[in-house]
Amino acid sequence: MSTGEIETRPTLGRLTSEGLAIQKLLLDPEIEDKETLETALSQVEGAWLTKVEAIGNLILDWNDRIDAIHKEEDRLNGLRKALFYRIEWLKAYTMENMIASGEEELQFPLVKVAIATNPPSVDVVEEKEVPSAFLRIIERIEINKRAILEHFMKTGKEITGTRIITDKKMLVVK
Repeated sequence: MSTGEIETRPTLGRLTSEGLAIQKLLLDPEIEDKETLETALSQVEGAWLTKVEAIGNLILDWNDRIDAIHKEEDRLNGLRKALFYRIEWLKAYTMENMIASGEEELQFPLVKVAIATNPPSVDVVEEKEVPSAFLRIIERIEINKRAILEHFMKTGKEITGTRIITDKKMLVVK
């Protein structure tokens, strides 16, 4: 803000009673379709501008929650990967030491540790030499929408089979 004031965003605890009513409504698992939700929203007490403000505050709050969830997902993902790689290292370490000591299988009260032979697998040494009977062709066609849009922006011409959408609106909440 240019006024020099510190801008503070209302938290859910500081929302109006209308805002809390709207939040409760939006989180109600019983309401599944948009029409029922719109009808219920229209019945919430309060002026239209108060509802819009409350909805805007909810959107900001929920965006903050989404950001926090993404950060937590990243943290948990990192932890999962670290544990996975530590387990792989422990398995390799244990197997190496069991082989060195001549042990194939060890039984303990709560765990059995054994060296097993993997099932047969295929290692492709020279792809070009594999007979065609053992090849499969996987086709995937994807439309490059970005290239189509760039073409339109440069030439002003649409590509056959597509249309450029220029009248779509979105709500911005800051």
